[in-house]
Amino acid sequence: MKYGCSSLGVVLFVGLLVFGSAGSEPEGRLFPEVPVVDLVVMTPMWPTNSGGPRFMTLGNHVAGGIASDGRYLYVSDACNNRVLVFDLEDLTDRSEPVKVIGQKDMFSRVPSDDLYGLNHPQGLATDGRWLFIADTGNLRLLAYDLTNFEVHPIPVFCSQVADIAFDGEHLYTVANCGSFGGRSVVVYPDIVRFLEGEGPLKDLHLMSEGEPSANTGLPSGIDVDDRYLYVADGRRVLIWDKHNLRDHAPADFVIGFYDFECRDQVEDLRGRLTASIYDVASNGRYIFVPDGGRVLVFERKKLSNGMLATYVIGKKDFEDLQLDFAPSKDFLTCARGLAADEGHLYVTDKGFYHPAVLAFDLSKLENGMEADCMLGVWWPRNPKYGLEIVDNKLFVAGQEYIGVFEQIPSENYRYPDWYILSMGGVDVSSDGRYLCIISKGGAIGIYDGVPDEDGPPDVKIDIPGVTGGGAATGLCCRDGKLVACNSFWEQSKVLVWKSVPTEDDQKPDVVLTMAGGERIMEPFTAFIYGDTLFVGVHIGSKVLIYKSIERLTDETEPDLILGESEGIRGGVHDVFYDGRYLFISAGQGLYIYHGLPEERREPDEVITEVDVSGTTYRLDPWGIYFDGKNLWVMNGCSEDYSFVMRIPKSRTEPVHPEKLMSEEFAEYLESGEVPEFMVSLWERYSGIHREMILSGDFDGNGVVDFKDFSLFVAHFGTSHGEPNFDPLFDLTGDGRVDFEDFFKFVAQFDKGGSAKAGTRPKLSAEVRYGDLGPVVEVRAEGAEGFGLVLNYDPEAYEFLRADVSSRLPVLKKETRGKLAFACVGDKAKLVFRGEFGGAMEVEEAVVVDRAYRVSDAGVKGTLIVPEFALGRNFPNPFNSSTAVVYTLPEAAHVKLVVYDLLGRVVKVLVNGVQDAGRHRAVWDGRDGSGRPVASGLYLIRMEAGTFRKVREAVLVR
Repeated sequence: MKYGCSSLGVVLFVGLLVFGSAGSEPEGRLFPEVPVVDLVVMTPMWPTNSGGPRFMTLGNHVAGGIASDGRYLYVSDACNNRVLVFDLEDLTDRSEPVKVIGQKDMFSRVPSDDLYGLNHPQGLATDGRWLFIADTGNLRLLAYDLTNFEVHPIPVFCSQVADIAFDGEHLYTVANCGSFGGRSVVVYPDIVRFLEGEGPLKDLHLMSEGEPSANTGLPSGIDVDDRYLYVADGRRVLIWDKHNLRDHAPADFVIGFYDFECRDQVEDLRGRLTASIYDVASNGRYIFVPDGGRVLVFERKKLSNGMLATYVIGKKDFEDLQLDFAPSKDFLTCARGLAADEGHLYVTDKGFYHPAVLAFDLSKLENGMEADCMLGVWWPRNPKYGLEIVDNKLFVAGQEYIGVFEQIPSENYRYPDWYILSMGGVDVSSDGRYLCIISKGGAIGIYDGVPDEDGPPDVKIDIPGVTGGGAATGLCCRDGKLVACNSFWEQSKVLVWKSVPTEDDQKPDVVLTMAGGERIMEPFTAFIYGDTLFVGVHIGSKVLIYKSIERLTDETEPDLILGESEGIRGGVHDVFYDGRYLFISAGQGLYIYHGLPEERREPDEVITEVDVSGTTYRLDPWGIYFDGKNLWVMNGCSEDYSFVMRIPKSRTEPVHPEKLMSEEFAEYLESGEVPEFMVSLWERYSGIHREMILSGDFDGNGVVDFKDFSLFVAHFGTSHGEPNFDPLFDLTGDGRVDFEDFFKFVAQFDKGGSAKAGTRPKLSAEVRYGDLGPVVEVRAEGAEGFGLVLNYDPEAYEFLRADVSSRLPVLKKETRGKLAFACVGDKAKLVFRGEFGGAMEVEEAVVVDRAYRVSDAGVKGTLIVPEFALGRNFPNPFNSSTAVVYTLPEAAHVKLVVYDLLGRVVKVLVNGVQDAGRHRAVWDGRDGSGRPVASGLYLIRMEAGTFRKVREAVLVR
């Protein structure tokens, strides 16, 4: 008998599901100890850690997994059993691999133990001639000769290698050495001589037989530069002078502690390692250490025990330890692997929602620096959380979608008939009147009535305090009440509305944060039955039972707590109660009570395994629903296929599913052609959008209007990975909501003809000075429209308005010091107010032809240089003094003089040569002899070269 999810991950095809005898149902039990699964649907979906073969993923605990030889970047796509190779000379956010190692192409992810196959590769190292791969799943270390791509297996001392480093001569590894009691650091000197057949394979051991000190963990990542060897070891980094290596040589330096015994930890956040360290990298000048959601950058020349970092990447400063679940170019969430060369740092970020590889240009090194590019995609996750049955329909929460079966499935291999994509979520619930969905990012959508097509909810509530993705998990809408869970550990809470909300962002009636004198940590799920509330808590594996929602307050204690002392272990995932039976899914088991317990006691039944075609599989249950005859379970295995299963209460005639994989899905693996049942999902995530999205009808009312435009503007400027990014508004599918999406949207208002042959749109931007301040005049020649991002000095200018004649939407989105503007038309005036002289610069500019094709305008980075200008004096009128601001585009002799109305000189404020730029002069209301002048109107005249300008000043005594 074989066990567990791991057996599903070894091969893609499984045996026929022919049911064997299940035996008679034991007296008093609702289900046999090992019940038979008689129906499977939504199978297979890709494993939790993989979005499918067309999507790059990263292993959850992969150390290293990234390497560079300066020409190519190598990334361990661990869950897809391959290594992806990217060309560094052409690396962008949307770069495709130029080569795939371990698979025949990007459509495949089959693990293989043949010479050119891979199974969950982890560590990588290369010098441009040799590429070393830790083929962890196959318990081997491979050396690829990059001149001919011949593969050489290396018979290393410890075969399960986690990470590797290579300095062109010696190979350094971190590996599990089996009988030696733990993970070891093993060095193979002169590895190249061995590969070329010029010498034997030698090894020496720095750490072995469980040597790592207490409170540090195990060594995981490793790197080497011209002088030192670095090993990531728990919450410290050990450093050896590599020229003095020998068996069991002690380390020379330690980062994270002041001592090697780990008694004196660094407290300063510039040197304190706050999380387990999975990797380390050095380019000879800097040492890079990933610490949770940041990378600390140490200067090697300052190397000492407990040293402090000089820079931090991934956070704005050393004090910023903010947690999130989606990385962006300037925000890391879960840094795992590192690789560094002289000019760049490469980081693999195992974000829960967005595994990504980021490239940082080290010539721009500073705190909070932004990555130059970020490789990665959002991917539709497998069904892993809630499910609901209402009106004979089955709803399945797949995180980025809600799959809808129009009828409860009665045949194997069925996939949803359609998907709710506008309000995807991690849980779904209905009381027959309302359908409620909660998204991972903390938004609750409430539909008044069970919808029969995709569309936005009638009421939307954003849970306060939810950060990014990965904070909200469960909700329940029953008996006219609503309960939702925020499981973000720093803000864990249970929100209770005693009647279903009818207004956007309606506040909850009750917020539960404490139970049994302890914080409710990571509430994952909730269930309502009549006036009884059940809350499933992940940390501590508890079920909190409150017997009166009507009398519930923020301070109410649960009437009963079930948990680990009752045998419920592994973290509660879901709860279901039908008045007769209480079902709890937790860890790898289903726990069943006959009736509602009145006191703490063990469950009446526990199911940890199911029978599929005579093969026993361990459960990984999440969402559950009992319809009185069958138990529906969403089964999700972290490394293998997930699916929804039906378990009959007693033995029934089997439906005879032949296999877990449908023929359509098998064809997809072979050809890469997306099967029909997956089209609606794949379209959204691959940039091929539904007709509704292409039309810009975001609110689904059948009309593309200014209401849709207001929704679009709210998301303009967001990028993939940012909390506010929504792919609904990314009409081009390039991971950004930008000018291309704007003009694609506008095209639905006014479809134009093709551009004239041979015409190339041009754009110009010039500045002149109006009464209130500068006016930027933009003209587009031979264009249907244009857009630009203008950076300006917010201390000098305030944006007032855009003057443009167009019946179509005009995009204006302003943040401090930055204006994004776009319109259909050939000219516009951008009017500012303020003192003259502040800098203005075009960050981005595009033009669009009559076919709405967008192209670069060729003026990106052009500085708009101010001309000679004399600003209005301020204050005016004035009592004691007034200031005059003026600008010079070039060095010039400046004369600034105050005159009375008779043309007599009152005072000379400036008379001399001044440099180009912005200048300021003050008149104190006195004449040239220092005597106060009388109240009245005075003229301030500026001369500079041929420039002449006069301003009026009113003095009031």
